[in-house]
Amino acid sequence: MTNPLVDWEIRQAYLGHELRIDVWEDDHLKMASYELTLSPRFKVFDVTNISCIDPTTDQELMADIVLSPGTPFMLHPGQFVLGASTEVLWFSKTMAGQINGKSSLGRRGLQVHATAGWFDPGFQGTATLELSCVAPVPIRLWPGMRVAQMVFFRTQECQVSYDLHPGSHYLGQAGPVEGSKVPLSKSVSG
Repeated sequence: MTNPLVDWEIRQAYLGHELRIDVWEDDHLKMASYELTLSPRFKVFDVTNISCIDPTTDQELMADIVLSPGTPFMLHPGQFVLGASTEVLWFSKTMAGQINGKSSLGRRGLQVHATAGWFDPGFQGTATLELSCVAPVPIRLWPGMRVAQMVFFRTQECQVSYDLHPGSHYLGQAGPVEGSKVPLSKSVSG
């Protein structure tokens, strides 16, 4: 893998249309990342209707929450919810990204992704955040707060980018999006 882009390379990629971030804010550009803000939209587990999660089914697990302006979301210890970036991202066929938490929030017990931190060339949409509280007390999350940072990588041009791949489940997502059904492998299903 190549090195992540630094500030001037990120700006150059943005100005050269290899990368789009709507809405771009100059003060969100850091030394080797771009800070993303938290949307007021969340998905929370609807535990009244599920007893277990089976990733091989299309069961509906989560309920939508949209916060009113000025209202925080209280993330409780051990709780897992989906959030989203306010920014809409677009990656060219030669650009990829990785989302990471901010150290200032991580040191207070907030995790912003469990495993889905990679953004393939050709991705378009908001970033879904896998928010977890590992602190012993709740964390107050405010829509609009800087909650994560995106690191960018230049890649070889891929043959089939995310926007053209038939298995691209999250293309054009707006707000937090639940996972899709995971197929069984032939060795498991017979």
